[in-house]
Amino acid sequence: MHIKIFCEAYVPYIAFIIFLNIVCFFFFVQAPVILVSDNYFTEIYGARFEQIRRLETAFKIRKNVKIVRIQDNTDALSIIEAIEHTSGRPAAVFFPFAYSDAAENYARLNAEKNLSTKTFVFLDRNPVPKTDTPLYYVRNDTDIDFHRAGACAGLLARERLETLEAAPDKRETIYFICTVPLNPADQESFAEGIKESGFKGGLDFVNGYESRGWDNAAAVVAYGPAAAFFQAQVDVPAVLFSWYNNVSYMPANIKVLVDDSPYYMIPQALSSAQRAFVDAKVFAEPSNFIIIDSRIKNKVLVANLLKVITIF
Repeated sequence: MHIKIFCEAYVPYIAFIIFLNIVCFFFFVQAPVILVSDNYFTEIYGARFEQIRRLETAFKIRKNVKIVRIQDNTDALSIIEAIEHTSGRPAAVFFPFAYSDAAENYARLNAEKNLSTKTFVFLDRNPVPKTDTPLYYVRNDTDIDFHRAGACAGLLARERLETLEAAPDKRETIYFICTVPLNPADQESFAEGIKESGFKGGLDFVNGYESRGWDNAAAVVAYGPAAAFFQAQVDVPAVLFSWYNNVSYMPANIKVLVDDSPYYMIPQALSSAQRAFVDAKVFAEPSNFIIIDSRIKNKVLVANLLKVITIF
């Protein structure tokens, strides 16, 4: 009887204390992961959103994630000093490609000190620099991402045309909106994805600030700013590549969200580095495709979209 009373009274408190100890171990005892960022990101996406993404990433990797914000035109030495002030022995540090010089110097210093800190550089769409510095490069796997985006766009386009009961001979187009020119391999990956979806219409690559009227748009993929399209407020289903993944603040026509942000890439890169061969330096990580099923009435379409985002 006394044991039962004790358990009912104290076990929840003991469990809570154990939970707090585990959280404290993950966030305060273990070496943190550092993300080098700047004020530009915070100004665009908001400090609260950034805090949420940081905590999500921390729980995934079971380590505290700290952000080192730097000002424009900060020199490499000052960046390194800011990192060392935040943590003397972090588990890993992630740099944007714009600060790759600081990353190389930091990785070289860690190697001289025989520290186990891993240094990563986000490549974006830049080529891999030729260097012997012991660091890793991380990029989004555009081959997989664009293939999946093409397949999603094709399925959304087919659904839209069937809903509108478009004439069989009416030629509709899928637009890929981007502000940077895509290389032939990326364009081919996207076109292959559309082909596998069964969409028979056209394909056009346009600049994000170029307006096409969108009268014949069957679906749109936005890779970067797409001001002309979203300001037109047309009812055309869209696939959006974005670091901002708060669906509540996105236009209703966005049906698929592609999270290619550093916060999603950090856990993937750490996992790849742990499994990689010794001489592996570059990791290509597929982005996270999120099907916004609450905006899609046809649940068969939802199932098909979920299927194509697992291609590869």
